[in-house]
Order: sequence, then structure tokens, then C-alpha cells
Amino acid sequence: MQDFRASVNLDTFRYIMRFMSRSDLLQMAYASRFIREEVSKELLLRPVHVRHAEALHSFCQFLLYIDHPKLASVRSLTFERINCLLTPEEKDLLFWAISHCTNLKELSLKWCDVVIKDDPRFMKAVSSLKTLTHFVVGCYVEAPAVHGLIFQAVIHMESPLRQLNIPLNLDAEAWPDPLADLFSAHSRLEELALSLPYFSNPRRQSLQSLRKLHLAVHQQLPSHRDLYEAFPNLRELRLECYFLLSNSLAEHDEERTAAVHSIGRASTWRSLDAVQAPLPVTLALGIICPVRSLDIGYYDRSLHGEIVKLVDRLRPRKIIICAYWARRWNSFVVEPSLLLYKSSATSGVRYLVAKMSFSVDMPPSTLDIAYFQPLLSPSRTEFFQLALAEVFHSEDIDDIAYPSPRVPLHPKLEDIVRLFDVEVIARELAESCAALQTITIAVALRGRYFWSVERTDSRLVLKRLELSHGRELERRETLRCLED
Repeated sequence: MQDFRASVNLDTFRYIMRFMSRSDLLQMAYASRFIREEVSKELLLRPVHVRHAEALHSFCQFLLYIDHPKLASVRSLTFERINCLLTPEEKDLLFWAISHCTNLKELSLKWCDVVIKDDPRFMKAVSSLKTLTHFVVGCYVEAPAVHGLIFQAVIHMESPLRQLNIPLNLDAEAWPDPLADLFSAHSRLEELALSLPYFSNPRRQSLQSLRKLHLAVHQQLPSHRDLYEAFPNLRELRLECYFLLSNSLAEHDEERTAAVHSIGRASTWRSLDAVQAPLPVTLALGIICPVRSLDIGYYDRSLHGEIVKLVDRLRPRKIIICAYWARRWNSFVVEPSLLLYKSSATSGVRYLVAKMSFSVDMPPSTLDIAYFQPLLSPSRTEFFQLALAEVFHSEDIDDIAYPSPRVPLHPKLEDIVRLFDVEVIARELAESCAALQTITIAVALRGRYFWSVERTDSRLVLKRLELSHGRELERRETLRCLED
């Protein structure tokens, strides 16, 4: 083995291993002790993902055969869906592993309630990590006791977090003002995601550093004023509501009206890069500042007039909209167009992302998919992205077109999407809007398609691009359409 080390440039050998798959590395590890040592170092430098109980048992066996200094190589660690009772030996090994991941940057505990509540040492070890910057937790149940353990660890962390995603259903007596405690402990947070019953900030604390906020509320919608006071430098806002909003719309109507009429006052953000929320939530919140990208969720024909007013007020350059296709579904309202600013006859939304879901029992035809024509025809849209899928399990277009094998899909879906003629769809869309310059279509299980649109002497030319060139065009068009 000494001869092998002498004959191989170690830096080159490690560089080659960076491009090898995990399975190939594991096979190579059987060659010798020296190669096994190098393979273990390489595997620990990569994101470590332990999914399900079987993988946890294998991970614990792996820990028995490595020296603790090697754990200092781990930068990203995820435990997911660990819902089995742990043996005392496994608890000791997990505590030992977390304690020795001294350079850990990212830690995710997704649906690992058992790991959190059964061994108090585990969360204490998490609190002691000095290099952690990203911390994500998801729980199976809304249990205040478990959430309290998580929050206790968060506010006592020795490292200043930059990104945090946790559930926050806490005992009100034990934690009367959790946001103030959180802001005090992590004043450098840049991204924050919270799942909580309602948003409360009684001491009017603010987190100046925050740029991205994702709130999932279960009982009451926060007010525009409360959000602005807490996060005055926010750039991206995402809101989810897990309750019926019909009453809340009426409750927030007076505040929304007051917010809309106070646009000249310093009581709101100057602008936002992105807002994502169901349409009733966005309307109830009463946002009045310019928004670069607006995601309104599923289109509601009965609220078309409200959408038009919202778009005219926020003047987004990009809109993301969803639609569910059915045989008797009414198409989009044509006039007034929701893609044109009412206050300007020559300007409007430049970048449109449309997602269409459907039932495999009553799928649309190729021409049915072209029902976005009425939406596009009067617009000034230059870049149109269309995504077609049974359900949208991800916001990433690539994840829709190339779903993971773990995503449950209907067995009929592959046969259905094979019938969609993307060339016909692209031409129908291009002919419906004179301003269109770029079209992309993503079809679940089939992939992604890209076209540039050229118009010369009243003649339309659709140029199909290969994947690499299409992605580059997509990147350029995204930047161009969103620029000032």
C-alpha cells in the first residue's frame, strides 16, 4: 500500500473522487484500508442524508468504525423521517456524532420527533455547535412540548444563525413573547420560516437583517403593519394560511383600505422582490408597494376584478398563476386584462409563469392546453413559461419535469403526457401574443422544451433550442424581464 501511495498523486486522486457517485465510492472502499479511509473522508465532505429508520441503523454502524476527528469534515447533515424508538446505544452514538461535527454548517431534522424528545442531550449538543448557520426542523405533530425543546435549543445556540425554519406552537405561559427572544438571540438572521398559530409581536421588536420570510399561520392572518414593523428590510414574503379566510377578509377590509390610501407614508416597504400567497391572503394583507414577482396561486374567475386592481397597484414584472383544467372549466376573463397595468395602456407584465394541473381521468388535449391564449392575447408578455402536471409537488420547474422516483405519480400519467404535442402548443401560444419572444414548456415525466420566437415581415418563426442553449436563454430572459 505504501507503493500505491507513492505512485498516485493524492490531490489528483481526491479530485477524481469528487465526481464519483456514492455507490461507486462504496464499492471502491473494499479495495484497501487506505482507499477506505479516503472514501470515508470524501463521503463525509458531501451532504449526509439519513432517511428512514433503516438508514439510521446503517449510519450508527458506520459511526462505530470511524474516528471522531473525521466527523469534523461534515458540513451538511440531514435526518429525515426517523420515527422509530432508538436503542440506548443509538442515542449515545447520535449524541456523540453531533457533538463531534465541529464544523457543521447546515443541520436538518425533518419529521424526527422521536429523536428530539427521547434524548434531551441531542438538542443540547445542537445548541453547542459553534459553526452552524442553517437549521431546519419539521415535526409530525403540533406538540408544544416538542416545539419548546426545539425553541429552547435555538435561543441558546452558540452560533449566530443565518437561516432558520422551525415550528413555533409554544406554551404561551412559558414563552409569552417568542419572537422577541428569537430576535435577540439571532440578530443576523437573513431567512426565516415559521409555522405558528398566529403572528404576535407585543414588544414591537424588529429584525433588521431579515430578507426572506415564510410564514404558515393556523388561526389568524397577520396584519401588514405588524409584518413591516417586525421586518422592515424584507425583500421576499411568502404566506400560507391553514384556515378558512372568508371571515378574515371582512375583518381585514378596513385595514386594507387604510393601507392602500397611505401609500405616500413611510409605513411600508419601499418595494419587494417577491410575494407568494393565495390570492385571498394577498388581497386581505393590503400590500401597496411595488412587487417584482407576484405569485397569486390558483386563478379564481370571480375575483378577476380584484386581481386586475392588485396588479395595477403592485405593477409586477413577473406573475405566477395556477389553473386546474376541467371539461366545464371557464377560461380566463379577457377584459380587462390582468397582465396589463390599468394606469398604462402600453406596459404590463413581461414574464408569465402558468402552471396547469389536471385529472388523469379527464386529461386535456393538446388544443385544450392552449386555453391560455385569451390570457396572453391582449398582453405585453415577452417570456412565457408553461408547466403541465397532475399535481405540483415542487416550485422548481425542473422537479416538475424530471420528478424524483420517490414522488408518487399516477400510473396513467406517462401515457397521457406522451400525447401532448408541445410544438403545436408553442405555436398556438406564440400566435396569440405579438410581444412573445421566448416560450418554455415543462411536461411532467417528459422533460423541458425551449423556443425562441422571431417575427420578420409579418412571418412568425419558432426556433426550437436544445436543452443547454434553452437553459442559457431562460437565464438571460429571466434577468432581462425582471430588471428595472
